[in-house]
Amino acid sequence: KGLAEENIDFWVKAKEFSEAKFPSTEDGIAEAKNIFHLYCDETSEKQINLPCNIRTKLKDCLEKNELNQCMFEPARMEIYRLMVRDNYARYKVSSDFKEFFGRLGLISD
Repeated sequence: KGLAEENIDFWVKAKEFSEAKFPSTEDGIAEAKNIFHLYCDETSEKQINLPCNIRTKLKDCLEKNELNQCMFEPARMEIYRLMVRDNYARYKVSSDFKEFFGRLGLISD
């Protein structure tokens, strides 16, 4: 887990979630719950490192079936901060760097 790939995966999923057009509220809630269980749940194999207050707020929203497309933004910003501080320096020199940021349209060949 040298580059903490779960952080990158979560960051991308949360960004896609914030920009998605869901056919129904139920579809959006289902996707939010999927993201939470994959990355934010304390029992997840791909658990990301989030402060308790962010994790609790997400969990509370999902338990109430409250959909907000910005709901993962605090978690996404926290993970971004962690990636920059802890993993980004190593990731920046990896072969995956160019491919990932190219996919996001942030750099070109």
